[in-house]
Amino acid sequence: MVGTEAEAAVVIESSVPSLVAASVAAVAMVAAAEVEVIKTTQSKLTNLEIQTSFCWYMLPKLEQEIKNLHNLVGNAVVEGRHIVVGNGSSQLIQAALYALAEPLDPPSPISVVSATPFYSIADYMRSGLFKWGGDAHAYNDYKAYIEMVTSPNNPDGELRGPVLKRANCMLVHDLAYYWPQYTAITKPADQNIMLFTISKCTGHAGSRIG
Repeated sequence: MVGTEAEAAVVIESSVPSLVAASVAAVAMVAAAEVEVIKTTQSKLTNLEIQTSFCWYMLPKLEQEIKNLHNLVGNAVVEGRHIVVGNGSSQLIQAALYALAEPLDPPSPISVVSATPFYSIADYMRSGLFKWGGDAHAYNDYKAYIEMVTSPNNPDGELRGPVLKRANCMLVHDLAYYWPQYTAITKPADQNIMLFTISKCTGHAGSRIG
């Protein structure tokens, strides 16, 4: 499972309903707004006001450089996708879970599962919309659910796909370690929602930078 120590980005397929993409950006924006206001000069604020992307607070140059990096490495399809940035992966994970669960207006929290072994994300599950459901291999409820797919997985480094392939499944692909210094890049990842982190890209996982 990804760390939470550095800035992160999520790539969202353009065919995903705009409400979902906009919700991810909106939730991430709320948590980042205070930091952004402090760091941003008046001239930059003027520039941000004219942006029209889902992630309105991200400068176009940064979005293009993120796409250039993924195209160079070949680890993700980014053309025609929405790029959303945030202050760490935990923020974007929660934003993605909220965006997937909220439109369903569930009568009870939706289960979020992941295949073992994993680092627990139970602390993220403090919401009325979703809850931690544990190991995907042991999940036997046929209600709607969300599966976190970590590939390469941490801590074992295994490349893997979803365990549960049911019609009512929603997927979030955590690809924090899908960089050539950790594993062979066999093909560009092409999923609806993909999470990457800058700290893993630069080999600074666990560091505190900035």
